[in-house]
Amino acid sequence: MARLLPDEADERVLGVWKELLEDERLVAPPIFWAEVTSALRVATGRGRVRHERALEALLGLTGLPIRMITDLGIYPRALEFAARLDLSTAYDMQYVAAAESQGATLMTLDQALYQHARTLDVAARLIA
Repeated sequence: MARLLPDEADERVLGVWKELLEDERLVAPPIFWAEVTSALRVATGRGRVRHERALEALLGLTGLPIRMITDLGIYPRALEFAARLDLSTAYDMQYVAAAESQGATLMTLDQALYQHARTLDVAARLIA
């Protein structure tokens, strides 16, 4: 959401996004769209962003070259990762499994997710 919400965006994050869009292929698990949509709605409900801006951000994001990983193999892998880390959910592990399945580097602002990926020997980069 740091790419989309004005109060969370900073030069460091925007620089990484620019770098990714120029040099990398972007992949994500299908849950990505549900999470983005929900996060934008939460931000709108909390008054952090107006509905029009949230909609604009969502539509802008849908125009990016993000390839959804539809390989059903990421789900058992995400479940395995969550079990190995003793996590109560496997939502975030879908991102780790998607990155692993594509030989991609997981890019995240989330310190815990970064650490989980590293523990699982999945390439990860913390945007901090």
